[in-house]
Amino acid sequence: MAKQYKGDIGKFRRALLNAGFVRQSDGSIFNDDSKAKVKTNVRRLKLWFASDVFDATQKQQRRLEKYLRSEFGERILTMYFVENSTPYGGFGATSLCIKLQDI
Repeated sequence: MAKQYKGDIGKFRRALLNAGFVRQSDGSIFNDDSKAKVKTNVRRLKLWFASDVFDATQKQQRRLEKYLRSEFGERILTMYFVENSTPYGGFGATSLCIKLQDI
């Protein structure tokens, strides 16, 4: 039986798996309100330790983008990489963030 993925985090996991990032598909993903001081309808999904994605070929990164856009459509506002802060993984560890229009 195929694994069921639910909600936005599930969509993120499914896109990672479909793009060939098997190890990352079970990584730590969380969402928040993008650190806004006031309530907005924008939030962020963040994949911790996404070095596999960061170091992937451009072809595989584009494949991931295709699957993410298929899952989220026009809700994607931006996608970017950030370096993890030192207490949470040290130098060289990278996370992948996606800002979404909340529905």
